[in-house]
Amino acid sequence: MIPRVRARQARLPTLSGRSGVSIYVSENRVFPLVATDIDPEDKTTLALTAEEVRARLADALAAKREQHRWPVLLNGLLHAVIATALFIAVVWALRRLGRALRGSLARRRDIRSSRECTARCCRPM
Repeated sequence: MIPRVRARQARLPTLSGRSGVSIYVSENRVFPLVATDIDPEDKTTLALTAEEVRARLADALAAKREQHRWPVLLNGLLHAVIATALFIAVVWALRRLGRALRGSLARRRDIRSSRECTARCCRPM
């Protein structure tokens, strides 16, 4: 069932007794909108603001419904599995590269130290 979002002119129960617009989803009042909610610099009316709020709320509810559809959920799951597999592959490759570099550096160190040792030990007197 798709909830219907609507705006209805109403006398709102406020301390000052102002009139305003109530925003409804199906038959449930979600929130009121009064003239003081509008930025005075916007140069818009309460009715235009209420219509914009109604349209945005309807879009948000439609997007929420869309996110709970099986194809969308499965698509997100597939993307998460692919991203996880790529992450694991990159970490594995970096670890192998690190091991290979450590081994290579250790071999170079050993070769250099043996050359220096040979050069020191075999010096003519």
